[in-house]
Amino acid sequence: MRKISICTGLDISALILGADSTGFSFDKENTFSMIDRYLDSGGNMIDTAHLYGISPDGETQMSEKMIGRYLRERKNRDRLLIATKGGHPPVGKMSISRLSREEIFSDMEESLSYLGIDYVDLYWLHRDDECLPVGPIMEAMHELVKNGKTRFFGVSNWRAARIEEANAYAAAHGLSPIAASQIQYSFAHPNYANLDPTIVPMDEVEYEYYRTTRLPVFAFASQAKGYFSKMSAGGEEALSEKCVVRYHNDISVGRWQRACRIGESVGADAGQVALAALMQRGDFSTIPLLGCRTLDQLENSLAACNITLTPEQLHVLYQD
Repeated sequence: MRKISICTGLDISALILGADSTGFSFDKENTFSMIDRYLDSGGNMIDTAHLYGISPDGETQMSEKMIGRYLRERKNRDRLLIATKGGHPPVGKMSISRLSREEIFSDMEESLSYLGIDYVDLYWLHRDDECLPVGPIMEAMHELVKNGKTRFFGVSNWRAARIEEANAYAAAHGLSPIAASQIQYSFAHPNYANLDPTIVPMDEVEYEYYRTTRLPVFAFASQAKGYFSKMSAGGEEALSEKCVVRYHNDISVGRWQRACRIGESVGADAGQVALAALMQRGDFSTIPLLGCRTLDQLENSLAACNITLTPEQLHVLYQD
């Protein structure tokens, strides 16, 4: 799997293994098998969060704990880049900000403890609070880098204007900059009015910022809840209710139809073409996070790395 240089010394595989369901939907055997297969394919980063994974009996932070168990038992920390997130509001209370220095540091220390490691390679702030000035936030994140808790940091669900403001502050004060952004982005066209208002999706304004600055984008929900695979399997009736609400529209249908046609010519299915289109669009580095729930789904998604789309094919795919 090809690698993408995000920062000096941080080369990340073209697909990242997302760990939202690790330790909750996945038991130990399935989790270990998924990570093993991902590593064998040439992947090198797993993305989790302090928030992820609540067990049926109420135990929290199961994702980080399960990944920590994997690292201890496999003894292969040197093969995996670890990314995690902190600073998320309390569950069910999204209006309450948790971006003070103390909260950020507390989340980091708990994450490192659960993961069983001394540092992470990339640390994300999980949400923003636009009522807060960027200065103290950037000072805190720089301190995490300076203290060796993380090599680099990024932001998740921050709007372009805030990222620009934050990096301007960092440049003016000699601080570590935001190295990457993680937002909702897929080949499907979202129904923007129906999305979670606390997340930031890719739209024309955001896209122009990344095109201009070339700031790397980590795309979560990159497979649009399986939109393209499910449409191929059974049309609209095969889509979940959430998938219909968030992604089903004339533009997405047109993209699926074109992905099917191009897939026939390159020996791939529509879901694989959709991932390849996201990775190869070319205006800036886009690294999809995979939300696979089975080994078969993982195998299918990994095959997207074997597809090379021509500029003409990419033009057709995005010609709405």
